[in-house]
Amino acid sequence: MKALVVEKSLTKFGAAKVSSVFKDIVNPHFALRLSQIPEKKRPNENWVEVEPILSGICGSDISMLTGNSSRALEEFVSFPFVPGHEIVGIRRDTNKRVVIEAVLGCRTRGLELCNNCSKGFIDNCLRLNEGDIKAGLQTGYCNSTSGGWSEQLLAHESQLHELPEDITNSDAVLIEPLACAIHTVLRTPILASDRVVVYGCGTLGLLTISALKSLINPKEIIAVAKYPLQKEIALRFGADQVVSPDRVGPSVRRLTRSTVIGGTLSSGSDVVFDCIASSSSIAECIKITRPKGSIVLAGMPGNVKIDLTFLWQREINLLGAYTYGNESIDHLKIGVLDKQSNLKPNSFDLAIELAPKLKVGTLLTHTYDLAHYKEALDIALNSGSKGAIKVAFKPNLKQRLKTKKEEIN
Repeated sequence: MKALVVEKSLTKFGAAKVSSVFKDIVNPHFALRLSQIPEKKRPNENWVEVEPILSGICGSDISMLTGNSSRALEEFVSFPFVPGHEIVGIRRDTNKRVVIEAVLGCRTRGLELCNNCSKGFIDNCLRLNEGDIKAGLQTGYCNSTSGGWSEQLLAHESQLHELPEDITNSDAVLIEPLACAIHTVLRTPILASDRVVVYGCGTLGLLTISALKSLINPKEIIAVAKYPLQKEIALRFGADQVVSPDRVGPSVRRLTRSTVIGGTLSSGSDVVFDCIASSSSIAECIKITRPKGSIVLAGMPGNVKIDLTFLWQREINLLGAYTYGNESIDHLKIGVLDKQSNLKPNSFDLAIELAPKLKVGTLLTHTYDLAHYKEALDIALNSGSKGAIKVAFKPNLKQRLKTKKEEIN
C-alpha cells in the first residue's frame, strides 16, 4: 500500500528544523517519504482494517516533521511510523463509515485497565509502551497500527465510532480535533460571567471558540488572530471580538478596566486558552490573565523559555490540555448533556454529536492525494498566509462514498 512514512533520523529532523525557519518543510533531507509498504497485520481479532477517506494534518504533525517538537515523548513513539490521527474511513469488514478515537490506551493494548483508563481518562493512560502493540501515544505515532496518511491502517474495536449518514466526511474528519477542543474548554471552571481569551486561531483555536460558545457562552470571547480568514471564521464561530496579537493587551485592558504595571495588567481575563503554546504566546498570556485566573495550554508546547515570576506572584493556574476522555462538568450548564446522569460525559462522544450542528467541516479548506504530500505540507505549514485552515489527505482516491450531503471521490 502507499503510505507516508516517518523515519528516525536526527540528521533529517535537524535539517527540517533549520528549513522550517524559512517556512520550507519539503527540503531534500526531509524525514518523511512516500513509500510502498506492506499492509499492517492485525495483532488479534479485536483489531480491524480501515481504509481512510480523509486524514487531517494536525499542528502537532507539523511540529514533529519540522523538528520543533520536544524529544521528551520519543520513548512513546515507535519508528518508522505513518502519521495521521484525524481520520474518517471505511471498515473493511462491515463497509461502514467510522471515525477513529486515536488515543492508544490499555484496552487497545490488551491489558487490564490501569487506574486512569478504568475511569475513562484514556488520555492519561499509564501503559503507553506495553501490551499487544508497540509504543505509541496515538494512532499515527505507532509502528503497529499505521496512520491515516496511508491507504490502510489498523484500529481497535474500542477506537471506532460508526457515523450516522447525516454527518459529512468534512465534518467527520474534524471530530477528533473538536474532541480536543471540547476537552480543552472543560479543563477549568468557566462561569457565564467570565471574560475569556482564545490566543491563536488555527484549527484548534477556532474549534475552541466554537466549543466555548456552544457549551458555555461566557460573557465575552476575545479571539487573537493574525490572518483575514481566521478572523472571519472566529467571528462566525462565536467570538465577540477579534484582535491581532499586538492589540490583545490593550483590548483586555479596556474590557477589564485594568491599569498597566510595567508590561502586565493589574487585572485581566478570567481564563486564557493558549492554542499556540510558544515561549512568546505563554509569556503574553501570563500578562493578560487576572490574579488567580487560569491559562490552559491547548497548543503543543516544546522547549520553551519564559519568565514565570508573574505566574507565581499572581497565583495563576497553568493547565495542560491533551486529547480527550471522560470529563467533569459539575460546574457547567451544558444543554446537550443530561446533568442528572451519573455517567461522566465523554468529550469524543460530545464531538460526534456537536460536529454537524457546529458545521466544523467548513474549516476543511484543502485536500490532497498522498502523491502531492509536499504541496499539502507546504500549505499546512504556511496555512495562515496561504488562506488555509484545515488541510487533509485523501489517501484512497478510488473510494467513492455517498452521504446525504456530499460525495468525496
